[in-house]
This record gives sequence, C-alpha cells and structure tokens, in this order.
Amino acid sequence: MGEPVRFRLKVRHYEVDGYGHVNHATYAHYLEVARLEALEQLGIPLEEIRRQGYLILASELAIRFHAPAHPGETLEILTAIRDLGGVRSVWAQEAR
Repeated sequence: MGEPVRFRLKVRHYEVDGYGHVNHATYAHYLEVARLEALEQLGIPLEEIRRQGYLILASELAIRFHAPAHPGETLEILTAIRDLGGVRSVWAQEAR
C-alpha cells in the first residue's frame, strides 16, 4: 500500500546491553516510534485517531534479527502498511 515511510533514529548509549549492542527488547520500542511517525507523515496523527474514538494496539509482534546495532549508529526504519481492512491492519517494518 504505497511507498514505505522512512524514519531515522540514532542509537543512544543507554539502550545498549552488557554485550555492547542494542538490547533486543529495545527494538520493539524503536518500531513503535517509527509506526507513530509513519502515521504522522501520512497525515493521521495518533491524536486524531484517538479523537475519532479509535484505539491502536499490537496483538502480535515478530522480529527477526540479522545484525546488532551499536551506540552512535543511525538506524533507518522503513514502515509500510501491508493490509488494511475492518478493525485490523498488518504492518511491515525493517530497520537498517
């Protein structure tokens, strides 16, 4: 459904675990921030969604890790809506 929305995020030192890379749980936060930014860029900010009486919640999240991110690196997160209908939507995201 259209081109993916791009969002850039710099990894902060406090998001790194004892192994020196971003903790796996932190990626879920990154993806959430990128989804909200995508909605904003598409002209439907979260405040408007709430004003219309809708709620957005994640019922399923699957992450496949390929390489760790380190402090100071900038990630580009691509966000696309793959399916939209009724009360459900499917989003695809990729952090590079």
